[in-house]
Amino acid sequence: MMQKVLEYVLANAEENNPSSILETIDKFTIESGEFLMNVGPEKGQILQSSLKKYNPMKVLELGAFIGYSAILIASTIENDAILFSIDSDQNSINISQKMVNFAGLSNKINFINA
Repeated sequence: MMQKVLEYVLANAEENNPSSILETIDKFTIESGEFLMNVGPEKGQILQSSLKKYNPMKVLELGAFIGYSAILIASTIENDAILFSIDSDQNSINISQKMVNFAGLSNKINFINA
């Protein structure tokens, strides 16, 4: 499933445009009828609001899955802030890294397999 989402995003989203990538993932979910464990647009707005309010320089994410929240967080935090995303599944990290690279945000995210 994760590979299908990645392929869909690479074929349909605009590179270096985090919003386009997130919208494309949401569109994939609707069109495919598949359940994805991602933040989604509604909870994403709450997360973005908190990030803007507290303006953290370091953020810790537990569970990368396909990189949805990593892209959301990295596109919201300051340019000199960093996100540490930890996942025990190397495949999730690989998919997330590809998504993040496509979004142009790899300089703001450090993935850790643990």
